Amino acid sequence: VVISSQLPLSKEGHYVDFVCSAAGKGNATLYIRDRFGFGPEDTVVAGDSGNDILMFETDCRGVVVGNAKPELQAWHAAHPTERHVLSEASFAAGILEGLHRLGLANEAGEGH
Repeated sequence: VVISSQLPLSKEGHYVDFVCSAAGKGNATLYIRDRFGFGPEDTVVAGDSGNDILMFETDCRGVVVGNAKPELQAWHAAHPTERHVLSEASFAAGILEGLHRLGLANEAGEGH
């Protein structure tokens, strides 16, 4: 059984995630990738918070969006790699920017 939940811990909006140690976004990413036959060069992850770090620890390329929480931005700074980019733009625009910077989309967001 996998339990994943975001429960508000305070009025400031802090959250905690509960995930089974055998699960998590990293293992889920690898499972889906393998299930559909995609290699790491064909897989891009994107995230905005600390619960996305496990995805970035895989061998996939990744986009940290501009509105990412401080814990993910700090992780990104501490683990530099050419496979990951930190976008200036936020939300979906940040993903499109990241895909462009990774050489996977043109300015309009269309794939190559």
